[in-house]
Amino acid sequence: MLLISGRFVAVAITFIVPLVLARILAPPVFGTYRQLLLISTTIYGIAQLGMAESLFYFLPSDPKRGGAYTGNAMLALAAAGAGVVLLLTNLEGSLATALGNPALQGLAALLGGYVALMLVSAPLETILISRGRHTLASISYALSDVGRALLMLLPALVWRRLDALFVGAIVFAALRLTAALVYCRRAFGAGFAVDPPQLGTQLAYALPLQLAAALEIVQANFHSYVVSSRVDAATFAVYSIGCLQIPLVDLIASSACGVMMVRMRERVTRGEPEAIMPIWRDTTRKLALLLVPLLCVLWITAHDLLGLLFTDVYSASVPVFRIWLGVLLLAAIPAHGPLRVLDDTRFLALQTLMKLVIVAVFTLGFLSAFGLPGAVRPFRRSP
Repeated sequence: MLLISGRFVAVAITFIVPLVLARILAPPVFGTYRQLLLISTTIYGIAQLGMAESLFYFLPSDPKRGGAYTGNAMLALAAAGAGVVLLLTNLEGSLATALGNPALQGLAALLGGYVALMLVSAPLETILISRGRHTLASISYALSDVGRALLMLLPALVWRRLDALFVGAIVFAALRLTAALVYCRRAFGAGFAVDPPQLGTQLAYALPLQLAAALEIVQANFHSYVVSSRVDAATFAVYSIGCLQIPLVDLIASSACGVMMVRMRERVTRGEPEAIMPIWRDTTRKLALLLVPLLCVLWITAHDLLGLLFTDVYSASVPVFRIWLGVLLLAAIPAHGPLRVLDDTRFLALQTLMKLVIVAVFTLGFLSAFGLPGAVRPFRRSP
């Protein structure tokens, strides 16, 4: 709960970013921003290679080698970040063509720089949580969310241009990376270094885990790419608002799951695997008690809420949003946590692959038959 309360401080400021941008940018420009956000979210999740999340497994299991595990993770993420920059720089024309938006050209390289810097600093909160520094993790979450919001909004407010916004995002990412490196050096001392033999062990654990995560990311975002490729940027802005990510839901679910996994791993290390299910049931019960009432209120007030947040220009987002709330309800069931702790991701990967197949098969047809709300329906009904 300490992590949740700490991140809650920053939720209000973080949530302001799309609200302000929706008011100061024309719908086609705001739609371009939402497309870039979609691309960055997808690449950031996949390019982590599972290395940041793997620290939830390695740091509690062998704290003495924490510096080496961390150094290896950050090295792998730096290499992945370099690949992201090259990919987005060389393929920005193809990307603009695929999504039907010429405005994406010239912005993809800036997006790549931001994602690359964020990748290297991705393990920061994982390290803090795994080492029991929950207060520092809470502060880090808050400062990161506030800093990112301010450094993205201020340039956008002054220049009203997306390139200025992403320059501000790059400045934030560089500051966050500097803070992560300083903390790791102070926490691990000379032990914060690359250890090639351990790197192989980490990759052997992380890459199968990342396969499941990559499938989940593709499955979760596939419907947005289908819609983006079939409609103009302004219409995509309407759809993306309907698929609004509620920061409060994310911070509650992700914080609770992170703590749950650390508790489970500690009990497994002590030879108490039977403790996994009681911990999981306790976490699920608490998540449901928080999320179910919240999502019910959002469904009832959807029309007034979206009108207040994004103005009536985006009132067509309401039907999409009400269907989308059913998807967010799944956050109350952190089924992936125990599988990751037990290093048994095969079933998770197969389940996610099944969901991806269902979404891929039905999204385009449902979009054609039912309009924008139809694109969400297969995603909601996938297992």
